[in-house]
Amino acid sequence: MEPAIPVYSICFVDENIPLASIKVGEVISFRLGEDILVTHRVTAINGGEYTTKGDANNIEDAAPVT
Repeated sequence: MEPAIPVYSICFVDENIPLASIKVGEVISFRLGEDILVTHRVTAINGGEYTTKGDANNIEDAAPVT
């Protein structure tokens, strides 16, 4: 997520945010499987699916977040 969030930063996650309040451009954290927590920016919202992309990545993530 550099340059917005430098490597080795600590992020605090509020798990009580209503999904309906998430907007394009905001940074969210989500689980990828059971053991991986990913923090990426929302690039699109389609129904209940959120397309995300790390700021330092060239392409959006392969699968939307539900």
